[in-house]
Amino acid sequence: MNALFGQLIGGKHGLLRHLADADDGEVRLEFANPASHDEILDSLRKNQRFDSKDIALLSKVKGFVWGTYSYSPGCKGDVLVTIHVVLPKGESVSFQDVGKPETVMRKIAAQMVMHFQKTSFPSMVIMGNRILVLVGAPGSSINQAPNPGIAKEACQMVQARLPTEKEYEYLSVLGDWNGGVSLDHMFWALPDQQVLSPDTRNPTPVRSHTEVQFAPVNFYCVK
Repeated sequence: MNALFGQLIGGKHGLLRHLADADDGEVRLEFANPASHDEILDSLRKNQRFDSKDIALLSKVKGFVWGTYSYSPGCKGDVLVTIHVVLPKGESVSFQDVGKPETVMRKIAAQMVMHFQKTSFPSMVIMGNRILVLVGAPGSSINQAPNPGIAKEACQMVQARLPTEKEYEYLSVLGDWNGGVSLDHMFWALPDQQVLSPDTRNPTPVRSHTEVQFAPVNFYCVK
Protein backbone atom coordinates (compact mmCIF):
# COMPACT_ATOMS: atom_id res chain seq x y z
CA MET A 1 0.00 0.00 0.00
CA ASN A 2 2.94 2.34 0.64
CA ALA A 3 3.97 2.17 -3.01
CA LEU A 4 0.38 2.89 -4.06
CA PHE A 5 0.23 5.91 -1.75
CA GLY A 6 3.42 7.16 -3.33
CA GLN A 7 1.70 7.03 -6.71
CA LEU A 8 -1.36 8.79 -5.25
CA ILE A 9 0.65 11.70 -3.89
CA GLY A 10 3.69 12.19 -6.08
CA GLY A 11 3.34 9.92 -9.08
CA LYS A 12 3.40 11.14 -12.67
CA HIS A 13 -0.38 11.59 -12.56
CA GLY A 14 -0.77 11.90 -8.78
CA LEU A 15 -2.32 14.57 -6.60
CA LEU A 16 0.60 16.96 -6.83
CA ARG A 17 0.53 16.86 -10.63
CA HIS A 18 -3.23 17.42 -10.74
CA LEU A 19 -2.92 20.38 -8.36
CA ALA A 20 -0.11 21.87 -10.46
CA ASP A 21 -2.29 21.60 -13.55
CA ALA A 22 -5.27 23.28 -11.87
CA ASP A 23 -5.99 27.00 -12.11
CA ASP A 24 -3.98 29.34 -9.90
CA GLY A 25 -6.50 29.35 -7.08
CA GLU A 26 -6.33 28.39 -3.44
CA VAL A 27 -4.91 24.89 -2.95
CA ARG A 28 -7.26 23.14 -0.55
CA LEU A 29 -5.65 19.72 -0.62
CA GLU A 30 -2.09 18.92 0.44
CA PHE A 31 -0.35 16.27 2.49
CA ALA A 32 1.40 17.38 5.67
CA ASN A 33 3.28 14.10 5.99
CA PRO A 34 3.65 12.03 2.81
CA ALA A 35 6.08 9.60 4.47
CA SER A 36 5.32 5.89 4.26
CA HIS A 37 3.69 4.01 7.11
CA ASP A 38 6.97 2.11 7.66
CA GLU A 39 8.91 5.35 8.08
CA ILE A 40 6.39 6.76 10.53
CA LEU A 41 6.26 3.56 12.59
CA ASP A 42 10.05 3.30 12.58
CA SER A 43 10.30 6.85 13.94
CA LEU A 44 7.82 6.03 16.69
CA ARG A 45 9.69 2.84 17.65
CA LYS A 46 12.90 4.88 17.97
CA ASN A 47 11.05 7.40 20.13
CA GLN A 48 12.03 10.19 17.78
CA ARG A 49 10.42 13.52 18.38
CA PHE A 50 9.07 15.82 15.74
CA ASP A 51 11.33 18.78 15.06
CA SER A 52 10.01 22.33 14.76
CA LYS A 53 9.28 21.94 11.07
CA ASP A 54 7.17 18.86 11.69
CA ILE A 55 5.27 20.59 14.50
CA ALA A 56 4.44 23.45 12.14
CA LEU A 57 3.14 20.94 9.62
CA LEU A 58 1.11 19.07 12.21
CA SER A 59 -0.57 22.30 13.31
CA LYS A 60 -2.03 22.53 9.81
CA VAL A 61 -3.46 19.02 9.78
CA LYS A 62 -7.21 19.09 9.23
CA GLY A 63 -7.87 15.46 8.40
CA PHE A 64 -6.46 11.99 8.04
CA VAL A 65 -6.22 9.68 5.07
CA TRP A 66 -5.90 5.92 4.94
CA GLY A 67 -6.67 3.27 2.39
CA THR A 68 -7.23 -0.40 1.66
CA TYR A 69 -6.75 -2.49 -1.44
CA SER A 70 -7.52 -5.98 -2.71
CA TYR A 71 -7.05 -7.87 -5.93
CA SER A 72 -10.08 -7.46 -8.14
CA PRO A 73 -11.93 -10.49 -9.51
CA GLY A 74 -10.93 -11.78 -12.90
CA CYS A 75 -7.21 -12.45 -12.42
CA LYS A 76 -6.24 -9.57 -14.73
CA GLY A 77 -3.74 -8.03 -12.36
CA ASP A 78 -6.07 -5.19 -11.35
CA VAL A 79 -6.40 -3.92 -7.79
CA LEU A 80 -9.46 -2.41 -6.11
CA VAL A 81 -8.35 0.59 -4.03
CA THR A 82 -10.42 2.57 -1.54
CA ILE A 83 -9.12 5.80 0.00
CA HIS A 84 -10.87 7.22 3.07
CA VAL A 85 -10.59 10.84 4.23
CA VAL A 86 -11.78 11.96 7.68
CA LEU A 87 -12.25 15.72 8.05
CA PRO A 88 -12.23 18.01 11.14
CA LYS A 89 -15.88 17.77 12.15
CA GLY A 90 -15.99 14.00 11.78
CA GLU A 91 -17.40 13.98 8.28
CA SER A 92 -15.81 11.46 5.96
CA VAL A 93 -15.61 10.82 2.24
CA SER A 94 -14.31 7.81 0.34
CA PHE A 95 -12.87 7.40 -3.14
CA GLN A 96 -12.67 4.10 -4.98
CA ASP A 97 -11.46 2.83 -8.34
CA VAL A 98 -10.06 -0.29 -9.96
CA GLY A 99 -7.19 -0.75 -12.39
CA LYS A 100 -3.55 -1.63 -12.78
CA PRO A 101 -1.36 -0.55 -9.83
CA GLU A 102 0.43 2.02 -11.99
CA THR A 103 -2.82 3.70 -13.11
CA VAL A 104 -5.48 3.22 -10.44
CA MET A 105 -4.09 5.87 -8.12
CA ARG A 106 -4.03 8.58 -10.78
CA LYS A 107 -7.77 8.00 -11.25
CA ILE A 108 -8.37 8.31 -7.51
CA ALA A 109 -6.12 11.39 -7.41
CA ALA A 110 -8.32 13.01 -10.07
CA GLN A 111 -11.42 12.20 -8.01
CA MET A 112 -9.91 13.73 -4.88
CA VAL A 113 -8.77 16.93 -6.58
CA MET A 114 -12.17 17.38 -8.21
CA HIS A 115 -13.93 16.84 -4.86
CA PHE A 116 -11.77 19.12 -2.71
CA GLN A 117 -10.77 21.85 -5.17
CA LYS A 118 -14.18 22.41 -6.68
CA THR A 119 -16.23 25.28 -5.27
CA SER A 120 -17.94 24.25 -2.06
CA PHE A 121 -21.23 25.56 -0.72
CA PRO A 122 -21.81 27.70 1.23
CA SER A 123 -18.95 30.05 0.39
CA MET A 124 -18.33 33.77 -0.09
CA VAL A 125 -17.07 35.65 -3.13
CA ILE A 126 -16.06 39.30 -3.36
CA MET A 127 -17.94 40.92 -6.22
CA GLY A 128 -17.12 44.58 -6.65
CA ASN A 129 -17.68 46.35 -3.33
CA ARG A 130 -19.88 43.64 -1.84
CA ILE A 131 -19.72 40.04 -0.71
CA LEU A 132 -21.88 37.48 -2.49
CA VAL A 133 -22.75 34.37 -0.48
CA LEU A 134 -23.15 31.18 -2.53
CA VAL A 135 -25.78 29.27 -0.59
CA GLY A 136 -26.25 26.37 -2.99
CA ALA A 137 -29.58 24.75 -3.80
CA PRO A 138 -31.93 22.75 -1.57
CA GLY A 139 -30.84 19.13 -1.68
CA SER A 140 -27.48 19.71 -3.38
CA SER A 141 -24.98 22.39 -4.33
CA ILE A 142 -26.49 22.83 -7.81
CA ASN A 143 -29.96 21.55 -8.58
CA GLN A 144 -32.45 21.43 -11.43
CA ALA A 145 -36.05 22.60 -11.66
CA PRO A 146 -38.76 22.26 -14.30
CA ASN A 147 -38.94 26.06 -14.71
CA PRO A 148 -37.46 29.29 -13.31
CA GLY A 149 -40.48 29.91 -11.08
CA ILE A 150 -39.98 26.70 -9.12
CA ALA A 151 -36.25 27.45 -8.83
CA LYS A 152 -37.05 30.91 -7.46
CA GLU A 153 -39.42 29.47 -4.86
CA ALA A 154 -36.82 26.89 -3.83
CA CYS A 155 -34.30 29.66 -3.13
CA GLN A 156 -36.87 31.62 -1.15
CA MET A 157 -37.38 28.57 1.06
CA VAL A 158 -33.74 28.86 2.21
CA GLN A 159 -33.95 32.66 2.64
CA ALA A 160 -31.97 33.26 -0.55
CA ARG A 161 -32.57 34.21 -4.18
CA LEU A 162 -31.60 33.30 -7.72
CA PRO A 163 -28.44 34.94 -9.11
CA THR A 164 -28.79 37.75 -11.62
CA GLU A 165 -27.34 37.49 -15.12
CA LYS A 166 -24.24 39.49 -14.09
CA GLU A 167 -23.70 37.28 -11.02
CA TYR A 168 -23.94 34.08 -13.06
CA GLU A 169 -21.52 35.48 -15.63
CA TYR A 170 -19.00 36.71 -13.04
CA LEU A 171 -19.01 33.41 -11.14
CA SER A 172 -18.53 31.58 -14.42
CA VAL A 173 -15.45 33.70 -15.15
CA LEU A 174 -14.01 32.66 -11.76
CA GLY A 175 -14.60 29.02 -12.70
CA ASP A 176 -15.16 25.88 -10.67
CA TRP A 177 -11.64 25.93 -9.17
CA ASN A 178 -11.55 29.49 -7.87
CA GLY A 179 -14.79 29.90 -5.96
CA GLY A 180 -17.13 30.24 -8.92
CA VAL A 181 -19.45 28.01 -10.93
CA SER A 182 -19.01 27.44 -14.67
CA LEU A 183 -22.04 27.91 -16.89
CA ASP A 184 -20.96 25.11 -19.25
CA HIS A 185 -23.61 24.57 -21.95
CA MET A 186 -26.63 24.47 -19.66
CA PHE A 187 -29.70 26.63 -19.08
CA TRP A 188 -29.79 28.60 -15.81
CA ALA A 189 -32.81 29.97 -13.97
CA LEU A 190 -33.14 33.75 -13.70
CA PRO A 191 -35.70 35.83 -11.83
CA ASP A 192 -38.88 36.92 -13.64
CA GLN A 193 -39.36 33.55 -15.38
CA GLN A 194 -36.30 34.05 -17.57
CA VAL A 195 -33.44 31.75 -18.51
CA LEU A 196 -29.73 32.36 -19.05
CA SER A 197 -28.68 30.49 -22.20
CA PRO A 198 -24.89 30.93 -22.56
CA ASP A 199 -24.74 29.27 -25.99
CA THR A 200 -27.20 31.69 -27.61
CA ARG A 201 -25.76 35.18 -27.03
CA ASN A 202 -27.08 36.91 -30.14
CA PRO A 203 -28.65 39.31 -29.40
CA THR A 204 -28.67 38.34 -25.69
CA PRO A 205 -28.23 35.17 -23.60
CA VAL A 206 -31.30 36.08 -21.52
CA ARG A 207 -34.31 34.26 -22.93
CA SER A 208 -37.84 33.42 -21.94
CA HIS A 209 -38.51 29.85 -20.90
CA THR A 210 -40.56 29.34 -24.03
CA GLU A 211 -37.55 30.21 -26.22
CA VAL A 212 -35.63 27.23 -24.84
CA GLN A 213 -38.64 24.96 -25.40
CA PHE A 214 -39.42 24.73 -21.67
CA ALA A 215 -36.23 22.77 -20.97
CA PRO A 216 -35.36 22.06 -17.29
CA VAL A 217 -33.16 24.77 -15.75
CA ASN A 218 -30.18 24.53 -13.44
CA PHE A 219 -29.82 26.83 -10.46
CA TYR A 220 -28.12 27.62 -7.19
CA CYS A 221 -29.05 30.25 -4.64
CA VAL A 222 -27.19 33.33 -3.41
CA LYS A 223 -27.57 36.09 -0.82
